[in-house]
Amino acid sequence: MKKALFLIALTLFTSFHGIAQKPNRGYIRKTAIADAKQFTLSKADSLQFKKEHRHYRSDLLKPTNLTTSDPLLLQDSLYNDVFRSVAFANNTKNRTSTSVIIGCIGILAVIVVIVAVGARTARGAFDGIAESII
Repeated sequence: MKKALFLIALTLFTSFHGIAQKPNRGYIRKTAIADAKQFTLSKADSLQFKKEHRHYRSDLLKPTNLTTSDPLLLQDSLYNDVFRSVAFANNTKNRTSTSVIIGCIGILAVIVVIVAVGARTARGAFDGIAESII
């Protein structure tokens, strides 16, 4: 009888101990980052996101069953916070090819102006040296 009670108590203790364990926070962060890196907004959601002034807590950045590798993590606040912050960072960095081309053209224009001014200044300096020698 004592053995049976001991085994029941031991079984209950170990089963409750398994339930009480908290998941590893590092695992949750790594999973949230990996899931959020694959997350992209649709074109309509992207326009709405811009209209909302790109708010960090936007419902458009909320993880769903489709964007999560482990649906049980949707209930974890750490997972939701990390997912939203990474998704926000990824979706505010997105630049269109047009903006990249315009930026490159602007940089090239500045370089051309600097070279032209430098060449004109250098030519004037050499003219002055040549006149002083002669």
